[in-house]
Amino acid sequence: MTLAALQTALAKILTDETLRGDFLAERATTVRRLDMSVEDAAALIEIDTFGLRNFADCLRRKRILDVRKVLPLTCQVLGDEFDRLLRTVIEGPPRAGRHRADAAALVCCLCSSSAQVPIQATWIADLARYEMAFVTAGTTGTCCILRCFRFPVAAIAGAVLSGRTPGRVAPRTSIGLWLRLGRKKRLRYLLLN
Repeated sequence: MTLAALQTALAKILTDETLRGDFLAERATTVRRLDMSVEDAAALIEIDTFGLRNFADCLRRKRILDVRKVLPLTCQVLGDEFDRLLRTVIEGPPRAGRHRADAAALVCCLCSSSAQVPIQATWIADLARYEMAFVTAGTTGTCCILRCFRFPVAAIAGAVLSGRTPGRVAPRTSIGLWLRLGRKKRLRYLLLN
C-alpha cells in the first residue's frame, strides 16, 4: 500500500463535496475512478463514514475562518450571508495561496454582475475589493495597485470599524493607490474621493 496514493485520494474526497457524496453513496464505484491499486482502494473503502464527514466539515470550517480573518469588515457587514456565499466559491481542494485565494474568489463572486447575491447594499462589493487590495499589497514585494471604487470605501470601512453598519450609501467615486518599492519597504496608501 502506498501512503502517497492513499493520501491523495483521501484529500480529493475530503475537499470535493460531489466526490465525497459519490464515495459515501457507492464507495467501490467511486474508488475505481480514483485510479489506485486494489490494496489502496480496499483501505479507502474501510474508512469510517462519520469520521470522514466530520473531518471534511472541520476542513471547510477552517477555510471559512481563515477567510473571515482576511476580510473582517466584509464578514462583519454580511453576517451569516458571508459563510453561505463563501461556501459556494470554495468547492474543491484549496487553491494555491490558500485563504487569500479563497477570499479573492469571494470578492469576484460579490463583484460579479451575474451573481445571485441577495444583498441590499451594493457597496459591499467595493468594501470587499478595498480589503482585498490591502491583502494583495501586503503579500507582495514591489507593488503598485490602483483601484477605482463606486462608493466612498474609506468612510464605509470607518463606519464598520466603529460598529455602525452603513445603510444606504450614496455613490461617490473613490480611487485607491497602494505602493511599495520593495518587500522591506513600507506600504504607502492613498485614497482620493
